[in-house]
Amino acid sequence: MLGNIVPKQNATYTADNPPFEVDQDLKEFLPPLEGEVFESLVKSIEKEGVRENLLCWKEGDKTYLIDGHNRFRASQETGKPFGISYIEGIINREEIVQWMVDNQLSRRNMTPAQMKQHWGKIYNLKKGKRGGDRSNRQNDGLQTAKFVATLAGVSERTIERWAKISEAEKQATAKQKSDEDVANAFVTKWTKQFENFINKDIDTEAKRKALEEIEQWMKAKF
Repeated sequence: MLGNIVPKQNATYTADNPPFEVDQDLKEFLPPLEGEVFESLVKSIEKEGVRENLLCWKEGDKTYLIDGHNRFRASQETGKPFGISYIEGIINREEIVQWMVDNQLSRRNMTPAQMKQHWGKIYNLKKGKRGGDRSNRQNDGLQTAKFVATLAGVSERTIERWAKISEAEKQATAKQKSDEDVANAFVTKWTKQFENFINKDIDTEAKRKALEEIEQWMKAKF
């Protein structure tokens, strides 16, 4: 594997004054922990502290976090301090992304379907950036679809198919959330209306119209 990890440093730091930057272009290659998994990490760090050093990489006069983004987020929530180590022997961003992918994705126990969804999402993201600001030359290599396909270990045609599936799933999720928001707003509105029916002397005609509206909405949705 590329790079050598320098022995642990003695100093400790806090999330409000970290000795590194979080580079979003690098971070995007790794799926964040979410839900109960992340909550479990927060509880563990709250109880035992950050036991494993966060790993950093120096590029010129900049220092970037490359391993430990979730621990850093947990540290931000808990206020627990952390130590850092450094990786050396990696000279460019393509190599550091390769290291991050090799080192971290293998620990996630992601299913094949989750891996396809992840790489499809990253492919869409980087392909979109390819036509953006070209003045930031250090990131050009990370913003090409071909580079992402190479990282995923598949052809561009294969990852393009994964990207279409990922986008379709994203749109389906967005539509589901939109439908749920509409349904929740409707239920809230008519819960209050029925409370008025119970608590006030509402005429029969108003009740009939309200029930008709609810019936029509239910038929349209279901």
